[in-house]
Amino acid sequence: SDSRTTSSPTAIVMEVLAAIEALEDDVLRAKSFKALATVQRTIDLYRDDTAFSFNGGKDSTVLLHLIRAALAQRQALVDAQPDCTTAAVSAGPSSAGSAAFTRPSAAAAAVHFSPDSRDQQTTRGDAAGSSGGAEPVVNGTNSSAAEVADAAAAVAVAAAVGSQHGGNPCITRIRTFVFHRPDDFQEIRAFINQADQLYDLRLEVLIGDFKAGLEHLVHDKGVKAIFLGTRRGDPNAEGQEFFSPSSVGWPPFMRVNPVLDWTYADVWAFLRGVGAPYCALYDQGYTSIGSINNTEPNSALEREDGTFAPAHVLPDGRLERAGRAMRPDLQRRSSHMSSHTHTAGLVIIGDEILAAKVDDENTPFLCHQLRSIGWKVRKVVIVPDDVAAIAAEVHAMSVEVDLVITAGGVGPTPDDVTMEGVALAMGAQLGRDAELESRLRVYFGSHLTAAHLKLAEVPQLEDGDSELLDHRFDGGNGEVSPFSLPRCRNVYILPGVPALLKQKWRTLREHLTKDGFVAKPFPSVLLRLSISDETLIAPALQHLQAEMRDRLGVGSYPVSQQADGAGIVISLEAKDPEVLRTAKSVLMTRLPSGVVTSEAANSSRHSLNLNQA
Repeated sequence: SDSRTTSSPTAIVMEVLAAIEALEDDVLRAKSFKALATVQRTIDLYRDDTAFSFNGGKDSTVLLHLIRAALAQRQALVDAQPDCTTAAVSAGPSSAGSAAFTRPSAAAAAVHFSPDSRDQQTTRGDAAGSSGGAEPVVNGTNSSAAEVADAAAAVAVAAAVGSQHGGNPCITRIRTFVFHRPDDFQEIRAFINQADQLYDLRLEVLIGDFKAGLEHLVHDKGVKAIFLGTRRGDPNAEGQEFFSPSSVGWPPFMRVNPVLDWTYADVWAFLRGVGAPYCALYDQGYTSIGSINNTEPNSALEREDGTFAPAHVLPDGRLERAGRAMRPDLQRRSSHMSSHTHTAGLVIIGDEILAAKVDDENTPFLCHQLRSIGWKVRKVVIVPDDVAAIAAEVHAMSVEVDLVITAGGVGPTPDDVTMEGVALAMGAQLGRDAELESRLRVYFGSHLTAAHLKLAEVPQLEDGDSELLDHRFDGGNGEVSPFSLPRCRNVYILPGVPALLKQKWRTLREHLTKDGFVAKPFPSVLLRLSISDETLIAPALQHLQAEMRDRLGVGSYPVSQQADGAGIVISLEAKDPEVLRTAKSVLMTRLPSGVVTSEAANSSRHSLNLNQA
């Protein structure tokens, strides 16, 4: 027999909406109502062809309860319309009843629902806390009290009004599915299973290839839209909006991201504010949950006694993914990657750069040098001399690119905190390296001070996860310097003084290009055009880029006062020379006749020269 309790759908929706209305944060309350409106509109647009990806993570759990509230609203309309022949939706009980759940002290409303998705769609997160003041910001705009009320009103009438515009209030259940992986946490499995029973999800379990599973849902089950718990900053969130079509090459469906603009702090304020159960791992120091092979408790939450504080007290949401394992070091990559486009990121550190007290010479130098050996710089960030800021950016970047280079913040003074920040990003302690200490003692002799010994402090990682690259004086031909170049997994730490950075770059360059790791260069072709109106060539460039996708880089640069009268320079770039030749030939047939005045090959080892040679 079914021991679960039920209540009327009207009571259910009132309880959930009342919990949202009672949230103290006006910004979060407005975001919640906007998310509910997104859910309602999605159901109006896609009807029975809507599905929900639930993975048991915190973001997915938030979305679960938002969808439950939206469906309960529709159930209330069903009860009010006798012509709707939809089975009643059951409500979950008011208590969890299992160790797999953790329930906050706040009372939770039991509302019918459908599921969402986990931390598989989360990354570093936004800074903890919400903006205060009388005009809170919601989705990039100021949200007044009236606008919050408008959002709530929009939710209240969405289902009813939707029925007048193709919506169907009789839709009170959404297909819910989960992908099971062999490396799932058992606690996540237990939470998902109990949520299935508690909320009558009728969960569809998919096993095996993720893409094949989606093809099954789209082609065999007719799914056209899938609710996801994606938030901005997640590894897969780049370029996504609240409604985003699936990527090229994947089954065609609409990705719906109702909590896209939510922060890490928003997620926990909601779960605790409405009293929603969540996976017990979050009370054991886990802040972002992947698999058992790449997830550990967040070191930022470790207490002095070795235990961990719960996830909701994480002081900086940018450290959300600090418990995720990093990519292996480049030295453990196989040589077949020589044809792969290696990616790099730069973390430039220093208050003096942000305050414009000194010019940043290191970024253009490193970008130029990396490009000359076939590396593509994907991102550059400048951060202050702040441990948490450094840790957040280093960790986030280390999981996005193959190679991270930090520049600055290395030295004996109090503002030199890069080593500490990298250690925090790695979930490691900062300690004195015996070999470095020995070298420094020999080098400075009787003049050695405690400040000198600070230079011997590096993140303490397991064997193979770190090393000290020998740096030699006199352009690499002299004796070994006591100031080694530290590697921590895929992060290399360089000084900020431009002259010293350039010296150590020689050591890093040698390291990156040895043992068959020389990446292919970036050959390119420059086409100089006699016209200056880019709208005349934009369609041709767009079509070419769409056809070649990531195999080709296309750039258009307006120029003036050229000796040859050129008004535009087009750059085509590809690692595969044959792709480059084909692209150039195709483009030449699509450009207006007679506009190309000259063409020239451009070496990746030199800067793009927009002037006529």
